[in-house]
Amino acid sequence: MSTILKALRKIENESGRNDGIPAWPGPVHIKRQADAKLRNKRKWKRMVFGFIVLILGCSSAWMYSMQTSKPPKPADAEHLPVKMETVPEKVQARANLNGNNGGQRIAAEPGMQKSEGYSSSTIHKTVKPDLSHARSPIMAASSENREIPKVPLAENNSVQKATQRIHEKRDSRIDLQAIAWAPEPEKSFAVINNRILHEGQSFDGITITHIGKDDVSFREMGNEWRERFRIK
Repeated sequence: MSTILKALRKIENESGRNDGIPAWPGPVHIKRQADAKLRNKRKWKRMVFGFIVLILGCSSAWMYSMQTSKPPKPADAEHLPVKMETVPEKVQARANLNGNNGGQRIAAEPGMQKSEGYSSSTIHKTVKPDLSHARSPIMAASSENREIPKVPLAENNSVQKATQRIHEKRDSRIDLQAIAWAPEPEKSFAVINNRILHEGQSFDGITITHIGKDDVSFREMGNEWRERFRIK
C-alpha cells in the first residue's frame, strides 16, 4: 500500500510541474491572414472611390442646375441665334417654275406653316411633234414597191420553160448549199461550195445560167444541165 501511495504522490507532483510550463504555440496560417488584409484594403478602396464619384456627380448636377436657372444677360441676348423660317421645298420649286415661265414669284411669308393636306401641282407642258416631214410606213412601203421594176410574166415563163427542157443531173464538183430566189434575176443568188454566186458568175470553169426557186442551171463547154436543191 505504501508503495502505491508513494507512486501516486510522485505522479501528482510531476503533473503539477507540467501545468506551470507554458504550452508550445500552434501553427500560424500566414496565407489566410494576408488574404483577409487584402480583402479589407479592397473594401476600403471601393468605399472611398464610390464616395468620390458621388461627390463629383452631385457637384456637377448642382453646377448645371445653377447655369440653367440663371437668366441671360442683355448682352448675351443680342447674340442669341435668330430662328429662321424655312420655305418648304415644294413651294420653292413651284416658285422657281412660275418664275421661269414668266409668271409671278411666290414668296413664303414669315408665319406660314406647311399644312398637312398640302400638295404641289406640277405643270406638264406637252410638245406636239412636227409631223410635216414624217413619212407614213404604209406610204413608204408602197413607194418602195413602186420603185421596184417588175419582170414581165412572159419573160419569166419563157425562162422557166427553157430551164425545164434542160436535163437534170448531179455533179460531184458542185455542192449546192442554199438558194435565195427573187423576182429580179440580179438579186437572186446561190451558195455553192461555200461561196455566194449570182447569175452569170463562174467557178471552176462552170457558169451559172439561171437561179430558180428550187434549182440552178449550169453550163460548161457547151453542155448545160440543172441541179435541184435538196435538204441534206
